[in-house]
Amino acid sequence: MTQALACLSKGTMPLEVSSSFLILVLHVALCPVVTQGKDVVLSKEGATVELPCIGSQRKNMPFSWKFLNETKILAKQNSYLTRGKTHLGNRIDSRSSQWDRGSFPLIIRKLEMKDSEIYICEVDNKRMLVELKVFKLTASPGTRLVEGQTLNLIVEGPKNSQLPVQFTSPAGQIFKEEAAITVPSVGFQHNGIWRCIVTLDKKYLQLDIYILVLSFQKMQIPNPFYKKEKESLEMCFPLTFNNEDLPFTGELIWRADKASSSHSWITFSVANQRVSVQNDNQDPKLQMAEKTPLCLTLSSVLLQHAGSGNLTLTLDGGQRLSQEVKLVVMKVAQDQNSLVCEVQGPTSSTLMLSWNLKDQKPQVSKQEKQVWVLSPEAGTWQCLLSDGSQVLLESTVDVVSRGMPQDQSMFLAIVLGGTLGFLFLTGLCIFCCVWCRHQRRQAARMSQIKRLLSEKKTCQCHRPSHSRSPELLLSSSHSEQDPSTWKHNRNLSVYKSGPCDQREQRFPEDHTASQGQKQIRTP
Repeated sequence: MTQALACLSKGTMPLEVSSSFLILVLHVALCPVVTQGKDVVLSKEGATVELPCIGSQRKNMPFSWKFLNETKILAKQNSYLTRGKTHLGNRIDSRSSQWDRGSFPLIIRKLEMKDSEIYICEVDNKRMLVELKVFKLTASPGTRLVEGQTLNLIVEGPKNSQLPVQFTSPAGQIFKEEAAITVPSVGFQHNGIWRCIVTLDKKYLQLDIYILVLSFQKMQIPNPFYKKEKESLEMCFPLTFNNEDLPFTGELIWRADKASSSHSWITFSVANQRVSVQNDNQDPKLQMAEKTPLCLTLSSVLLQHAGSGNLTLTLDGGQRLSQEVKLVVMKVAQDQNSLVCEVQGPTSSTLMLSWNLKDQKPQVSKQEKQVWVLSPEAGTWQCLLSDGSQVLLESTVDVVSRGMPQDQSMFLAIVLGGTLGFLFLTGLCIFCCVWCRHQRRQAARMSQIKRLLSEKKTCQCHRPSHSRSPELLLSSSHSEQDPSTWKHNRNLSVYKSGPCDQREQRFPEDHTASQGQKQIRTP
């Protein structure tokens, strides 16, 4: 009060001025408190903001925060911090650790749109104004849309705050508007974080919002799928909501390239990210992964499976998502004295089908679905399905001789080997039979010899050992050593023997009988 009166005494004042006027002047006088410039702070709904207030670096410096209508928000007096009764409630605070450094900020948590106000900080005979502008970014009809819906993004802020706004899509597309944009027919490219930049002087505020577009991740789905015959096929269909617990049902309708109508390949349902197959076709037999993302597997692709279809998902709300699926299959075979390459499925008119020897220029190249080579040369042949310089499908076959692929040469080798094996086994069997027959004949001869020897033993003609002639002893000795002398010794033995041994003349003239004769002469 004394300072105010001293300030007023510097000018002249009429005596007629009433005391009420003096009191009014004292209330509005600006001499004790110097008003500084206004600062602007930008923030977004739900965030925490810190309004600055700078004073002297002295201990126990009192300060206060007020609204423009002098309503007290927060004040510090005699080391005590008091809060006024405002709509800010207990969302306000200050940083006591910074007071001794001359900083007396006002902290407001969980900002609301109505917090956009002009706040006054009084400290060290200074009066600082801080204008807080709170913005928010909203999406209509919501942050979760089905592919094909229209998206509206709106920036809301304080009244009469027409600030320049720039929107950026997840794909990097920039929209420069004032406060709102409209995106018709949203798709996968619109799924993700949308960014909005609000600019004021040299300050800017970034507002982000996540938009979930329920759709297929088309960039990760090949279309069409290219496969060679008898290869395994895996078709995966990642979704933008793979990690969301959204229940839905699905069905794959397929139409083969040469079929007159479509039919269902498989139907399924998904709940809590787990897949349950409800009905599947027997031809082809598809297998499905137990959890999302959706993956279909076909163990062996055939030419007749080529075609196109639609995978349709039905959400709980009745919304539908659809993904077109195409399959192109290549088959390479030999037909008599030629090589044939054929593709089936939806192909564009720019695709080229060609035959060529490996690392050589194409010998046959046509924009058709079937090409062939007559009387191919020996070597490795390649069938290529290409689009310009890009090879989409490649299949090889080895020709080992003119007009004879490798599989036929292997067949001939197997037949020849089987024939040689059969001849070898036949010869072995014949040899075994001859050997067995020879053994039987030899056994029969031995049996005959034993029988004759048995008959010889019945003769009781004995001679003294000294009466035997030297010729007999010599013949006996030679008969044991040389079978060629058996016949001569036998005749000599008969001549020297007595009447009992004359029976030897009935023996057949071979070496078997000679053995029997030798044994008879033994005393």
